[in-house]
Amino acid sequence: MAKMEKCFTDWVQSLKEGDKVAVIGKFGEKEIATIERFTNTMIVTKHSRYWKKDGFQTGADRWSRKHIKELTQDFIDEIHLTKQSRYLTDLFSKTAIKDLGIDKIEKIIMLLERKPHDSANVGQQS
Repeated sequence: MAKMEKCFTDWVQSLKEGDKVAVIGKFGEKEIATIERFTNTMIVTKHSRYWKKDGFQTGADRWSRKHIKELTQDFIDEIHLTKQSRYLTDLFSKTAIKDLGIDKIEKIIMLLERKPHDSANVGQQS
């Protein structure tokens, strides 16, 4: 058995009902699911079932099936960032930008154009 398979098997054996897992779709979509129960061969969440042997979704064709993996803080942060980005895009699409006024528009532009190392200067004006 390969080391990676052994790690996956150990992780699956350590899971219990109520644990959260990372779910990744074939096209990169990400979500978090909670384990509801186990069968001899499957891990069952609210919306799907996954094989214990490899973590892939049962009952789905190989082109669209999802798989599970250990939930990490990086995964949680990535989901949060994606949600926040979608929220901001939605907010901008519903906002009449010209009605904000020139001062607010210039502040938004400054925030969006600043470099990552400029984060210490947020809120300070030169």
